[in-house]
Amino acid sequence: MKIITLTFVSVIFSIQIAAQNSNNSFDLQFVIEQKGKQFPVDDGFTKITLAKMPFTLYFNSLPYDTNGKKFYATQIAVTRETGDLKKIVAGINISDIPYFAPGTGNATLGPYDAFYLNGGNQYITYEEDGERRASLVSEDSGVLRLTCDVPALFDEIREEFATSNIKRFYMIVLSDMNLNGIVDAGEFRTMEIDLK
Repeated sequence: MKIITLTFVSVIFSIQIAAQNSNNSFDLQFVIEQKGKQFPVDDGFTKITLAKMPFTLYFNSLPYDTNGKKFYATQIAVTRETGDLKKIVAGINISDIPYFAPGTGNATLGPYDAFYLNGGNQYITYEEDGERRASLVSEDSGVLRLTCDVPALFDEIREEFATSNIKRFYMIVLSDMNLNGIVDAGEFRTMEIDLK
């Protein structure tokens, strides 16, 4: 009887630990870098002022695995509409967010030459033996530190930062790291970027 009770308690304890671990949020550790200066983007809304020139993104992700059907990606929506920021909150289905719904990813072969405004999302992946839309910085226990450049914006035409009339835009970043189709805490970031 003691063995059965002890086994039962061990099983319950193991299930609780597994449940806690599955609820631990993934940390994107999202950073924007320009001219050697880094701007960390935290879980809350972040405002950043950048020069009117290209910039670089750094973020954590897991490897895209076509054979294992583990489609890890970092999706980045760029918009000029502040109201779009209210459409992403923890706990909602990703498919219910207009700019992250199925079919809204702007795919490219290799790195993006411009980030699209108000038109879905940049679908950034890194597959060890396949397509790479970002560059690998480092890897730690299976978590990849990736980087990609934002060389220009695309709003009906390519908008070079130096000559563009765009003064402000918003970025919404999402990485569904447990592939549950739900926006979880730690899996997204929102930011306002002002260009000076």
